[in-house]
Amino acid sequence: MIDIADIPLIDSVYREFFNTPYPNRSSIAAKALVVPGMRVEIVAYAVPSHCPPLT
Repeated sequence: MIDIADIPLIDSVYREFFNTPYPNRSSIAAKALVVPGMRVEIVAYAVPSHCPPLT
């Protein structure tokens, strides 16, 4: 995100889509993002449910 003041809004949207226990996440504020005018960038990693757990 480019403005740390957006955290409360981002948190409220996050809680609309996820329930406890919440998935792991991290947030950082940056001066700018790659696409002009973009305010938030999201990166997600997923593992198919048929994959065995990592040990």
